[in-house]
This record gives sequence, C-alpha cells and structure tokens, in this order.
Amino acid sequence: MLNSNFKIGIARFRMIAICEGISYLVLLFIAMPLKYIADLPQAVLIVGWIHGILFIAYMIAGLHVALLNKWDLMPLLHHCSHLDHLF
Repeated sequence: MLNSNFKIGIARFRMIAICEGISYLVLLFIAMPLKYIADLPQAVLIVGWIHGILFIAYMIAGLHVALLNKWDLMPLLHHCSHLDHLF
C-alpha cells in the first residue's frame, strides 16, 4: 500500500507536470508567434520565465517522488546526461 506522502508527491508532480506542459505549449504556439509575427518580445520574456520556473519545479518534484519511492537515481542521471545529443 502506498503511503500518504507518496500519494501527495505523485499528485504534486502530476499537477506541476501538467502546468509545465501547458506553459511549454503557450511558449511555442502563442509567445513565439507574438515575438516574431507581432513584434512583441515581452511575451517570450514573461512566458519563458514562467516556463523556466515550472521546469525547475518539475525536476524537483520528480526528484522528490523518486526519493519517496526509493528509486535508483543513477540510471536517471545517466539518461539525463545523454539528452544533449537531441539538441
């Protein structure tokens, strides 16, 4: 049976993940066109900051869930260190 801390951690992670995903979509499909089509760079500045803060919160919440679940973090860190080839 899952303990209540784990359930709360998963719920928090899910909420942050959804908000972070929405902020990414807003950045790509609203703020970027406003910057390049409507010449409003402030949109990217504001939404970019929000997205960045949410991404950091997403990573921290994911780490928190991993620690609560006692997952081995080495494979996760190894995987994350090899993501740079995608960009």
